[in-house]
Amino acid sequence: MQAELRTVRIEKLVFPRWGLARDHGWVVFVDGGLPEEQVVVKITKRRASFAHGHVVEVLSPSPWRRCPPCPVFGECGGCSWLHIQPEAQLRFRREMLGEVFQRAGFSSEIVNDLLGASRYEFFRNKSAYSTCQHRGAPTCGFHQHGSADVVVSARHCILQSEHAQQIVRRVEEFMARHDRSTWPRRVTVREGKRTGDRMVHWSGPDVLGSHPEWRSAFESLATTLVGEGPGRGPVVVVGPGTIRERMCGHTYTIGPHDFFQTNTAVAEIMFDWIAARIAQEPPGQVVEFYAGSAALSLVLAPYAREILAIESERSAVEVAKLNLATAAVGNVRILHARAEVVAPTCLRTGADWVIVDPPRTGLSAALRRVLCAVRPRRFVYISCDPATLVRDLRELTVAGLHIEVVQPFDMFPNSHHVEIVVVGGWPG
Repeated sequence: MQAELRTVRIEKLVFPRWGLARDHGWVVFVDGGLPEEQVVVKITKRRASFAHGHVVEVLSPSPWRRCPPCPVFGECGGCSWLHIQPEAQLRFRREMLGEVFQRAGFSSEIVNDLLGASRYEFFRNKSAYSTCQHRGAPTCGFHQHGSADVVVSARHCILQSEHAQQIVRRVEEFMARHDRSTWPRRVTVREGKRTGDRMVHWSGPDVLGSHPEWRSAFESLATTLVGEGPGRGPVVVVGPGTIRERMCGHTYTIGPHDFFQTNTAVAEIMFDWIAARIAQEPPGQVVEFYAGSAALSLVLAPYAREILAIESERSAVEVAKLNLATAAVGNVRILHARAEVVAPTCLRTGADWVIVDPPRTGLSAALRRVLCAVRPRRFVYISCDPATLVRDLRELTVAGLHIEVVQPFDMFPNSHHVEIVVVGGWPG
């Protein structure tokens, strides 16, 4: 079947990353198009009133388009905005987020300009790579755009460090010399950007590193090596099995599966911003749901009499206890529990500030109901997904929540993703 091609002009970018164009009454969502561009689009999906497609030729480039500094951009699914100049990325994220809030019934004026990134290369402290045979070569990298099976090599990826690139190359060299049954299925590199610690964590059949090459190949590039196989947890092969990172004056321990913001520098800016807001109204008690390893609670400890950090993942709770002990903080208590289960009890005493940092799926319906009933005086919502964020905020504002500010942070340069902090509360 002959491909359907259309020539359109991109009007703007819309969430999550589409260029929006119109063609004879049709709305066309274009992958890869930028505002003010005239492009040829290949239509990949058609509906009654809209269509999806991707750019096959740029006839008149946008003033914000740049040559992507990566040889596999467009094929690799790791970056979506590497073709956009950094200063324009900030503008487009702010405009897209403002439109998401406006479509949900909020004023776009409550959304501030982005804060954050000064570096758009080598900023990630974690990358998880998959492996496969691609074009006849063993490959370690990221999934091809739109594919669950094909992997594009990350040996030249500019998001993580040159050490990580070298690790990817050594993984591919190992795969080329050995039978496919011994290949790792995934390789994760974690780095302490401010400590020099580095972890290589692989999962697959060779969990104990029975090939001596694994150990010899990575010992010079990492401070710890960890393997993991089906049905069993991480096995420490070399080193402590954890790395350390420094942020906001504290040292954090991070294990193979522990959550930590992937951009240390911007995470520090975000935590300091939240701390400054809370310092304006020093609380007696803070309750933080989805607290992870208590990284934020540790930063906020000097401003509160007491902080209760609630986390459902046991491994994160254990790391939180270690971080709190290292910092010798006595006014933060970590509780292993599900947020919606313990929220009615924890909030009954009247926390001055309630902080939530849920996964991408947002708040559970049960926790939303508790918040609507309790109506905490001060409220902070940290989110990486605008769609679930505005869904939750709609319900909370119906119950009286007043939103003061929406502050986005440039946590994920060269992509359409954004980290968002909402501050508000229920009037007394």
